Amino acid sequence: MSAMEHDNSLFTKIVRLSLHFRGVVIAVAALAAGYGVYSLFTARNDVFPEFAAKQIEIQTEAPGLSPEQVEQLVTQRIENEMNG
Repeated sequence: MSAMEHDNSLFTKIVRLSLHFRGVVIAVAALAAGYGVYSLFTARNDVFPEFAAKQIEIQTEAPGLSPEQVEQLVTQRIENEMNG
């Protein structure tokens, strides 16, 4: 008996048993589907990954400088260092 024939006969046995005990197979499939639906509705919201990158807001103050100067001299340098 070759390996192919052995695999084929094993597959045939599994199919025959599944057909013979189809009620058990259907019950197990229904239980698995029911558990999947239960898990879907009871899952917490944080189990799904966050697709957006984290954002940080930095507020800078520099007394005596205009907003444009603060942007150029302070804020942009901090942003560049934070971005790597």
